[in-house]
Formats: sequence, structure tokens, C-alpha cells
Amino acid sequence: MIQVNYWGAVHCTFHALDELKKSNGSICVISSLVGLTGKFEIFFKKLGVPTRTGYSASKHALHGFFHSLKIELSNEVKISIVCPGFVLTEIHHKAIGSTEDVKREEKKFMTAQECSNIIIETIEDGKFLEIMTLLGKLGFYLKPFCQPLLDKVAASKIQQVKK
Repeated sequence: MIQVNYWGAVHCTFHALDELKKSNGSICVISSLVGLTGKFEIFFKKLGVPTRTGYSASKHALHGFFHSLKIELSNEVKISIVCPGFVLTEIHHKAIGSTEDVKREEKKFMTAQECSNIIIETIEDGKFLEIMTLLGKLGFYLKPFCQPLLDKVAASKIQQVKK
């Protein structure tokens, strides 16, 4: 996960950066809600997700890198980070845990087409961060105030999967 999600993006960015600077180009990073820290991120820890340890770590690293790069590059290159929430893909079937739970929830997932439309809109609008779901937006703003509760809920979910 670190090799693909983090280093893949970093290496591509490194090799394209000179041209992106010359053309005032844009970078769009496809990330995840698990990489977000919350509205008051300097004061609160990041969110970890049980059964997605490597994935969570790779997305935390991605956010840190591109947030720092945005500051370093100032107005030379536009950077957008998009966090789609659940998109109908195969990754959910490859994770540890019950696939029955995933199948039951898939009807609530956004399609790849819906996701790509929002990504294009985010780039065109020049937004730095786009959280694509209402629940994700609520979590982003509320997490700093209820982190211990969220940790307990996540821990209880993993205990249910292990039984």
C-alpha cells in the first residue's frame, strides 16, 4: 500500500514537477477519508481504520506530503486532494472481514462515473480538498470533538469481525 498509494504519487510528482511549474499545472490526488485528520488537525491525532492499517498509513502520508507541497509551491502548481468515500470497486472484497457486510452496503456506494464527475469539478474549481460525502464532511468537522468515541466504535467493529 505504501509503495502504490504513497510512493507512486510522490515519484510521479517528482518527475513531473518541473513541467508542472512551467505550465502552472495541476495535481489531483485521489485519497481517502482515512487520510484526513479533522478541522483542527494540529491538535488532534489522525483517524486509523481497523483492518485497513496499511491503507490508512499510506493515505495519512499522502495528505502530509501534498499539503506540505501545496505550501512550498504556493501558486506555481495547483493541488487538489479528493476523498470519495466508498466507490464501487473490488478493494472492499479483498480486505479482511465479512464480505457479506460489504455486499449489503454496496447499493449505497457511489459509482466510478459519479466519482469522476466530482473530481473534474474539484479540479476546475481549484479546490484544495474535496470530501465527497455528507457523512465524510460531518466526520471531518466533528472528529476532533469525539475521537475517543470513534476509536471505541471502530474497536468494537473489529471485535465483531474476529468472532
